[in-house]
Amino acid sequence: MFVTLVVQMYRKLTYTFGLLAALLLSSSGFSQVAKQANSALAAGNASSLVDLFNAQVDLTILDQDDLFSKSEAETLLITFFEKNVPSSFEELHTGESASGLKYVIGKLSTSNGTYRVSFYYKADGSTELIQQLMIDNE
Repeated sequence: MFVTLVVQMYRKLTYTFGLLAALLLSSSGFSQVAKQANSALAAGNASSLVDLFNAQVDLTILDQDDLFSKSEAETLLITFFEKNVPSSFEELHTGESASGLKYVIGKLSTSNGTYRVSFYYKADGSTELIQQLMIDNE
């Protein structure tokens, strides 16, 4: 009787630890993409940011809004960062939309003021890629 109880407890603990490990591993990709994008935004590094983009990205920079290739998006971001040299990026909120897109909303401080930045990303195979990036006046 005692041995049966110990075996049942062992199975439950193994199952619980397995779930916990899966949860930790699944959330690590979420924070890694956000961490890399946050760093690229803070540094004004268009190239590093574009490396995280899907092949086509829905990009909004102030009054410019369209679907762009990675190279077009990089050109637009370089121009934006040259005119608005970033000093910091502060992540304000993260979450997941009802459709399964993960998102980050933050504040980009630059030489010409502060901008509200939000980006959405999702898994594409084993990699998470940014699908949409928006930079708006705060």
